[in-house]
Amino acid sequence: MKLFCFDIDGTLMPFGDYEIPQEEKEALQALLDNGHAIALASGRPFVSLQHHLLAFNGKRKYYICANGAAVYNHRGEVIKETSLTSEDLLYLQRYTKEDVNIYAYEGRGGIVSYKIDRWIEDEMDYNLIQRKDIVLLKKGEPIVGHNQLLKIMLAGPEETMKDLNFSEEDKAKYEWNWSAPTYLELLQKGSTKGQRVEDLRQHLGVAIEDVYCFGDQGNDISMVSRFNGIAMGNAIQPLKDVAKYVTLSAKEHGVVHALKNILKVI
Repeated sequence: MKLFCFDIDGTLMPFGDYEIPQEEKEALQALLDNGHAIALASGRPFVSLQHHLLAFNGKRKYYICANGAAVYNHRGEVIKETSLTSEDLLYLQRYTKEDVNIYAYEGRGGIVSYKIDRWIEDEMDYNLIQRKDIVLLKKGEPIVGHNQLLKIMLAGPEETMKDLNFSEEDKAKYEWNWSAPTYLELLQKGSTKGQRVEDLRQHLGVAIEDVYCFGDQGNDISMVSRFNGIAMGNAIQPLKDVAKYVTLSAKEHGVVHALKNILKVI
């Protein structure tokens, strides 16, 4: 058995799409049918990954959520999970501006936020989060009952995000991931996609040489560099530099191309 781990946005499907293309669905189903395991490794919450994984038949399918905060089996049972706290959310408010929001993923799909703006609306849109699952807080007030936060997000326009000034102490305190120029994600130190893939590899008893990871952005570097890494044609250059292979872009069905013509596993 081999383990195949896939980022979603910009990897399995082009940015802006809402569903995994049929060609990719058929390729991943072929992996499952051949006795392999697959994992969706994304910054998305559990509820969003569940929507996509339900399209596949088989039990060897896994969720690596919130950029490595948690990994679950096909039933949603925890294999490994780490979290931040409400104190971290209060502490990191220092980096917000008028057009930069701060919010957090909670548990299996809820969001804790101080306001509903374009960034929260995008989360609801792309990640299938319902309005009832948005917990609105008042800035500066104690946060009660929301102490298990998988990740904290800072979101804003690209130019504003570039100008945010982070202290060296805070850079060392958290795991920092730029999932896009407009999104900065903070997790508990050591919580990365690469570490959660390793946790899953050990859980399944798969050899290191039989693990393959596909990605396109900076938050994929930890898994692409650690295992057999495949960078998408549309990937950032630092990811391509650490990948073992480079395939076509997401728009050109690069995952399918790699599985069929580079790795020759389907």
